[in-house]
Amino acid sequence: MEVRTRQQLPQGWAATQNNLGEALRAQAVRTEGTKGEELLAEAVTAYRSALEVYTRHVLPQDWAITQDNLGSALRDQAARTEGAKGEELLAQAVTAYRSALEVRTREQLPQDWATTQNNLAIALRDQAAQAEGPKAVDLLAQAITVFRSALEVFSAEAFPLYHEQTEKRLKECESLLMQAKLKLNKVKRRSQ
Repeated sequence: MEVRTRQQLPQGWAATQNNLGEALRAQAVRTEGTKGEELLAEAVTAYRSALEVYTRHVLPQDWAITQDNLGSALRDQAARTEGAKGEELLAQAVTAYRSALEVRTREQLPQDWATTQNNLAIALRDQAAQAEGPKAVDLLAQAITVFRSALEVFSAEAFPLYHEQTEKRLKECESLLMQAKLKLNKVKRRSQ
């Protein structure tokens, strides 16, 4: 059995770290409570370890994949974490997705770009759910813009399932934005 050490086989080690993160995240999805939270924390650690080798400059595609995976693990962690810590985890997820989009461009990798756009929009929507007032409105507006961008690639003809899922999330965000704007207007009227 070959052991992949960081010193001897850095790329193989990083690939194993990324795969470990995927396995831990999949296990965490099926695990409730503290154990699930621990598994997600381990997944985040594994992805961050992989990013020590998978740099944007040397291995941009692997770096972008791992950034997207990291964003998803952070978003999952945030869903299980309340308060300021949950907000910080979502902010980190948004940053990871935006980083991935530096490499996953629409021109070079349209399907990967749309997938990461979709992930980013979900994280922005989740951030909006924890925000109030103008900040919630702004985050929802950003999510809507990003969902619409993803739909430019996820057409009904080429990707019917992704199109349907993204369209549904877009409509939910549009509804949430209308509600947030109404709530904000009521607050403004009361303060006048």
